[in-house]
Amino acid sequence: MATEPTAQQRNASLIKQFKAAYRQDDLVVLEGFHAVKHALRFGARILAVISDDPAQVERLGAALAPDTAGPILSQCVHVDPETFRLATRSPIGTRIVAVASKSRYSEQDIARRADRPVVGLEDPRNMGNVGAVIRLAAACDIAGVIAIGEAIDPWHVTAVRGSAGLHYALPVIQMKTLKREDRPIVGIDPIGEQLWNTSIPANSVLVFGTERYGLSDALLSICDTRVSIPMRPGVSSLNLATAVAAVLYGGNLAESDR
Repeated sequence: MATEPTAQQRNASLIKQFKAAYRQDDLVVLEGFHAVKHALRFGARILAVISDDPAQVERLGAALAPDTAGPILSQCVHVDPETFRLATRSPIGTRIVAVASKSRYSEQDIARRADRPVVGLEDPRNMGNVGAVIRLAAACDIAGVIAIGEAIDPWHVTAVRGSAGLHYALPVIQMKTLKREDRPIVGIDPIGEQLWNTSIPANSVLVFGTERYGLSDALLSICDTRVSIPMRPGVSSLNLATAVAAVLYGGNLAESDR
């Protein structure tokens, strides 16, 4: 007859599971209440949830997300603070972390929403910024986000934390190079037509480069048009997520009827 594992054995197993999840390509660690909440709300497959303060998690659920509070608490395992610390990589103020399967999206998933814009990020350097863009994209209800580059993982744990788990709310994919499709490609570039003076088609692919270098010549060469964000003289650039917000809202591309 099998015996129940001791608390020590259970905790050791959970630490092993979470440490492995940080390294596995098909899994992601959801750090914090908001990431877990949004992931559940948008259909993520949650494999494990732990907290060293489930009372706080219950209060947060009741106050901020009563629709997900029950499912979160039903899966949550109460662990001691040392187990929680060893299972995670960074401090988590809301005292909850989960392991989930990554959603596997494709270009076809983005193509299904042919009437909504797509955001392309060329060689983004800061994964927290990538997450902020994905959170914004979900709020604006766009068709999807494409990370463009050889070694870019838009599902990096830092990006998922930055998006507050909203990777599950829309397709997020990686492509080595952007392909020419039926959608117009709009490059956000300092020498483009000012945003306020142009009309961006609602089904555009909006491509953004790095804060320092902008878009590559190769990507600029396939753009149908270029658009610039008006700025005060002397201000050289905007943070990536801020630039995306300026274009989506300033270009009247965010959904406003939901």
